[in-house]
Amino acid sequence: MYLGLICNQHSFTATVLSPDTGGIIHFDEVNFDNDLPHRETEGGVLRGDNTGEIFVDPQMLLEALELLLENLQDSKAVDISKITHITGSAYAASIFLHDEFDEALNNLNPNFSLTDQIRPCYTQRLSPTSSDTSAAPRAEQIKEQFQKNHTTEIRSLTGCPLTSGTMAAQIHKFNHIHEKSWEATSHVHVTSSFLLSILIGTHAPIDMTDTSQLCLFNIQNKSWIKDILDEVAPDAHSRLPAITESGSVVQHINTYFCSKYGFSDKTKCLSWLSPEATHALGTNLITPGQANLDLDKKYTFSLLTKTIPKEIPSLARVTFHPASGYLVQMSLENGFNSFLNIVEQLKIDDDDINNMLDAIPTNKNPPTLPFVKDEQDLLIPASKQKDISLLSFTTGQILHIRLYSQWIDVDISSISLTGRGASIKELRQLCSNIFQTNCDQIDDTNKEIKGLAILCDIEDDVSRKSIFDKYHQPAILAKNTPEPFMATIYNNHLNHYHQLLYNHINNKTTTL
Repeated sequence: MYLGLICNQHSFTATVLSPDTGGIIHFDEVNFDNDLPHRETEGGVLRGDNTGEIFVDPQMLLEALELLLENLQDSKAVDISKITHITGSAYAASIFLHDEFDEALNNLNPNFSLTDQIRPCYTQRLSPTSSDTSAAPRAEQIKEQFQKNHTTEIRSLTGCPLTSGTMAAQIHKFNHIHEKSWEATSHVHVTSSFLLSILIGTHAPIDMTDTSQLCLFNIQNKSWIKDILDEVAPDAHSRLPAITESGSVVQHINTYFCSKYGFSDKTKCLSWLSPEATHALGTNLITPGQANLDLDKKYTFSLLTKTIPKEIPSLARVTFHPASGYLVQMSLENGFNSFLNIVEQLKIDDDDINNMLDAIPTNKNPPTLPFVKDEQDLLIPASKQKDISLLSFTTGQILHIRLYSQWIDVDISSISLTGRGASIKELRQLCSNIFQTNCDQIDDTNKEIKGLAILCDIEDDVSRKSIFDKYHQPAILAKNTPEPFMATIYNNHLNHYHQLLYNHINNKTTTL
């Protein structure tokens, strides 16, 4: 059996799957707000005293882990000793620890809780998350110093923009504000390597897919970027975990968990994937040219490529794919929530949505800008929503995704559709027509845990066909094929949208 642990911003889940069928044997969830009210979180996080500060409490994560394992131990459906692999995925945060952490890991006592034994080990009690914006000035300072001596943009080396939430910016801030605490810091972990360290009883490496949250690692040659490290803080490199290939067995589980919960000492602990990587595996992105369009709160377009694109624009993210190649992503924050906002604004009944989207676009019904709110990542201001229809607005959304995905310069063989918007038939057809490729709605239930199970299968030397049969072949819910006569229409609309967007960005105001 496989145990998958997923720690996101709002909750921590444990899922046990059958390696034979891929079916779920056990599932348990700890919701931080509801199940751990004494931690006083809101949306799973804590707000700092200063503007933009957003923290996660690592003690809360350990408390949640212990609850999950206690419930697993009590479950009659699972023989814990039969769990062969454990892996996971975690929400990004930077955790600062001093050298007492080494001794604590080496001497975990099953008679005491994890939270009590690890409590003395932090040099910063709360850990800044990737949503923290308080270190933005530090990020700009690092970029400014780096660009003085380099013509290459940082994002071309790291694959991602250097923002406040990255470990680079957070270490820089910590060193400058709490210099003595930084000097006392022996180790800086991300959430995933911290939790894995607990499970194996020694310092765990960071999975290659999870290096994007650091903004310190060169995806081109798979090495640390010394010039950024030198700017971030003294001896920053010596405090960071090692980097390991995806799917590697890091170590067997610590005897603490064998004694306390009944795990076998043969249980393998694999490196923990990034959330993007688990999503990619769980949505069938396993062959170069395959793409996923997640039509949810925000629309996120992901594509698997063999090579790193020559140029990485500021809006994009390029990370390692856990099997091979690279995962390229871009997002539109004005996603399905904005779609629903327009539905409500236009007072459209649910039954009429498909009818309104099932229309041939004409010059009399051109696409409109889809910015109900500002696009923070792209620095695009909100647009006035005037004289729009549901079709023109939705067309603008998908054209925006297509426009901003063209820089990847890779032929898209197919697109899987997930998220709430994927259930709308004519929205799926619109995607297929605009991209002129097949768009299959797939069942995205438990996609992250499926992704982790695939990683365990790969390590277990299960054939690719068996993996596909287990997790993907039955998951296709609906197929949409492009209508060829729509290609010219939407190519013209794409040019129209491009000009509309250009005018909006440059004038900062656009009346639709």
